[in-house]
Amino acid sequence: MSEFASQSSGPQGSDPSAAPVPAGGTETSRRSSERNVVSYFGIVMCDEDTPVKVELVDLSAEGARMVAPQTFDPVDRFILKIPETGACFTSEVAWRNGATFGIKFING
Repeated sequence: MSEFASQSSGPQGSDPSAAPVPAGGTETSRRSSERNVVSYFGIVMCDEDTPVKVELVDLSAEGARMVAPQTFDPVDRFILKIPETGACFTSEVAWRNGATFGIKFING
């Protein structure tokens, strides 16, 4: 279990893409790129705010699913840094279900 709050459904609704990834670690049914199960920690930078540590649970070329502290409420666009890989993405929230977020990477 992660150090973050449980993934309860909230008033934000749910998204079917939050369903577990099938055995084998990938899913491509609604995506043009493969989603890979990962266990990375990321750092979200929102404007001038204090960086927020998040847990990434899957990752694709187009976005990711992350679990954040229950109190985290990101701005429309933010920077996601993944220290383990050296990657850095401008991102935005695509959906939210409690402390779990689907994010998409913005090109440019």
